[in-house]
Amino acid sequence: MDINRLLGLRIKKIRKELNMSQEDLADKADMNVANIRQIEAMKGNPTMESLAKLARAFEVRPIDLLDFDREYRKLELYEDSEHMLHDLIAPLKPHEQAEIISLVAMVVSTMR
Repeated sequence: MDINRLLGLRIKKIRKELNMSQEDLADKADMNVANIRQIEAMKGNPTMESLAKLARAFEVRPIDLLDFDREYRKLELYEDSEHMLHDLIAPLKPHEQAEIISLVAMVVSTMR
């Protein structure tokens, strides 16, 4: 995952948590709604000015926009899907883990 993808996901998540439309955010940030759509669609490279405007609109520090959710950062660190899957199901109860493994096995069997 690249930085634009992470930033787009973060902006969209914060906007939705604040029950704002893209138009509301554009208005509050003094930006064009097309720019908001582009950032959330993970296209282009937002400027530092855009980040500052978005942070002001969200009433957070600009650095907070770059403090991506642990899940997104964690997914970037995996070299293989086996370790990622293991860590994703580790917090589940044993019977829940077994259900997930069974589902994955079923999906894999249909792909062969």
